[in-house]
Amino acid sequence: MNDHSTSRRRLLKIGCTALAAIPVLSVAGNAFAGTNAAMRKAFNYQDTAKDGKKCSGCAQFVPGASPTAAGGCKVIPGDNEIAPGGYCDAFIVKK
Repeated sequence: MNDHSTSRRRLLKIGCTALAAIPVLSVAGNAFAGTNAAMRKAFNYQDTAKDGKKCSGCAQFVPGASPTAAGGCKVIPGDNEIAPGGYCDAFIVKK
């Protein structure tokens, strides 16, 4: 075999791998989208506090980079846009 046919095979392998990766990367990109709407709805999440209870005072809240930055929640997987001043029905007072 000459170098020319080896280069074509290599190019074909790379091209096929790239085409196969497109759907996988597309799904992975959606997984990193900021919110989990279904879980938010299930727990009646809102961006504002309720009766003085807010996410920053909840044991389930995972703080963001700063006290005012959005964070995550242990009961709403894949959601990194939980407001520290928000509230949901899964609220448990932080001890």
